[in-house]
Amino acid sequence: MSLHNISHFGYIDTQELQLLYLGEMELHNTTVQLDLNFENTSIDEDKFSLIQQFIENIRIHDLTNKKYILENYEDENEDAVIDYINHHIKTLPTDDLVTLTGAHSKSNEKPQLLMKKLKLARVGMYPQDKAFAVFDYSLGTGLSEYVIAVNTDENGNLLSIFMEG
Repeated sequence: MSLHNISHFGYIDTQELQLLYLGEMELHNTTVQLDLNFENTSIDEDKFSLIQQFIENIRIHDLTNKKYILENYEDENEDAVIDYINHHIKTLPTDDLVTLTGAHSKSNEKPQLLMKKLKLARVGMYPQDKAFAVFDYSLGTGLSEYVIAVNTDENGNLLSIFMEG
């Protein structure tokens, strides 16, 4: 038995892993759901240390991911983030859109205002996959089933961004 206390998850035995562990953390006055997913029943100690380090740096990864999201939004050759924003401008009930963007916002201001409202809702970690982590960004729980998913490697480097629902 090799027990390790992992932030937000508690004690985990690296030689008798479950498939899924659930946790949560507070970030910018928002509860972020965390899940840790394994394909095998054991993992080596180095990889497990990497998981702990990654969790401790979620705040930093969040800031980096927001830059990735903004770059995607501003890149005319990319469409994930702009499609997400435009989808919500078209489909959100007027009251919700006004709550997010303000009663006096102009049509051309709404996309940028919605971009500022994106918050990290979930971090799924998959230490045995190339896409080590999936960060889900949302305009708010209950507003939409769609998220901006940012896939990164174990160092937080961008692999992909897409809209998922």
